[in-house]
Amino acid sequence: MQLRLRNSISNIRMRLCNFVRRIHVFFENANASPSARCGKRFAACGFGTPRAIQLAVITLFTVWDGRIAPVFDTAREACLVESAGGRIVSEKTLALPAQTIEWLQRQRVDTVVCGAISRPLQERLAAVGITVVPFVAGDLRQVIQASLNGTLSGAAFTMPGCCGRRRMRRTCCRRNL
Repeated sequence: MQLRLRNSISNIRMRLCNFVRRIHVFFENANASPSARCGKRFAACGFGTPRAIQLAVITLFTVWDGRIAPVFDTAREACLVESAGGRIVSEKTLALPAQTIEWLQRQRVDTVVCGAISRPLQERLAAVGITVVPFVAGDLRQVIQASLNGTLSGAAFTMPGCCGRRRMRRTCCRRNL
């Protein structure tokens, strides 16, 4: 219940950010952009950037052998991708430290794309404002491209066995987020 409420809040937050971005684009075209006066970053909406239409999003992809790591909790390597306007601005492959959540906050990560993740860790990430896209599988390059294109939620990138036929559960693992 609380997790669904948090996801609803995240959805509202993203809609608000998109609305603010549209306002910035309007003001930017009128040469009276408030974003030029504000040097701070507001959530993931790009508020405060010189050009609001190019909002920067930092996404972390867990990596194992050139693919998305099957379990976030045990992943030791990650690819940190900063994108703006659907294009990659910077990309780094890094080792994940033991204090993952604090490190993610210092890196200003907006979204984590991973395989399976334990519910307590997913809830802690949501509590600090990081969106989690779990149960993703596939080649790292293809997943990054799908993330940029907005097609990551398709069945092509779902973990094997996820949302398959189950005898005990009739719900999809992605629906329980």
